[in-house]
Amino acid sequence: MTCTRSIRIVTLLAAVVMASAQQPQECADLQAKVVSLEATLRRLKTEISRLEELLEKLHPASDPAAEPAPAAKSSRPESQRCAAVTRRRKQCSRNATAGSNYCWQHQQQRR
Repeated sequence: MTCTRSIRIVTLLAAVVMASAQQPQECADLQAKVVSLEATLRRLKTEISRLEELLEKLHPASDPAAEPAPAAKSSRPESQRCAAVTRRRKQCSRNATAGSNYCWQHQQQRR
């Protein structure tokens, strides 16, 4: 039984030695992949920059000074149109009264 145990230990040691011998090769392979990926990343960054420049030439950004200023907001809230539908099947053209979805006339009709 001692002989069998010795054989197992030698086999395990041999497996450990072989695994450690393979690690440097695996590290070298991984390092080569990292270098390749870094090169690809540099190429892609260059291509993105080139495409952004081309896009800028095709659609130049507008000058902020040339854009009209937004309309000043009044202190009064915007009113919405009346939600009623007329006999002609069109939305009522009046504005809804405050706190309601209907104009003065359609509020009276709904009562």
